[in-house]
Amino acid sequence: MSKLSYLSLLLIILFTFSCSENENINDPEESKLFWDCESIVALEPFKFNSLDSSGDPITFEPMYIKYDSFRDRLIVLDGSKYKFLIISPEGELLQEIGRQGEAVSEFSSPGHFDYDEDGNIYIVDNNKVEVYDSLGNEWMSFVPDHLPWRILVEDNNSIYILTNTPFAEKILAKYNLNGDLLYEYIDKIEVDCSDPYEKRMLEMIINETEFVRDSKGNIYVGFIGEYRIVKLDSDGNIYNNYILRELPFNLIEYHLPKDTTDRVNNWK
Repeated sequence: MSKLSYLSLLLIILFTFSCSENENINDPEESKLFWDCESIVALEPFKFNSLDSSGDPITFEPMYIKYDSFRDRLIVLDGSKYKFLIISPEGELLQEIGRQGEAVSEFSSPGHFDYDEDGNIYIVDNNKVEVYDSLGNEWMSFVPDHLPWRILVEDNNSIYILTNTPFAEKILAKYNLNGDLLYEYIDKIEVDCSDPYEKRMLEMIINETEFVRDSKGNIYVGFIGEYRIVKLDSDGNIYNNYILRELPFNLIEYHLPKDTTDRVNNWK
């Protein structure tokens, strides 16, 4: 059989197979995602049907989102419009807080946030910590010594701040709402590097952290680039080897992530 005949036969087979597939797709039973799971009930998607002053649907970019368990509402940072949206679980827009700008009740670079049981919202905005009341009014702000990266509310008069700036000696600090530094915790991881710029970038990466607080007041700080979790109890005692002590894993020697060098080079 010639090459042309082989090619013609192949095209006929492909065409027949394609038609068969299309017939199956048009079949409602065949197009179902789960067709033998009758017990599965499809949930309606979350609908945000609010309109702006022009009557157009509001669009937003949810950079951070938290559920306020005290008031059964969502607090969402709209990264595209530099404001916070208070939304009901049903998708109703209840309140808008702030706008882009440098004045009071305006944001220049809003980021991480937390809330307390009184309805106050604590927001990291550039190098500041700003506090808004339940009505959306800014009632105080301060600039901490530690450049804020993440924020965690302990009560209505004290907060914890995480920083990954390479100039700080400690990465976790506790402040009152007057901006007074109360305590510092957890030593920064030092990187041995002769190049000053690369040293700063590496230390920012290796000290990048997230944290969470449990119902007993313990705080857990996870090092994204250093493969460990540090536990801080309610009395301020540090358990540096918490993750290694509590979990049945082999100890991992300290080392930089494999992609660290690439990340630093991309910033140069």
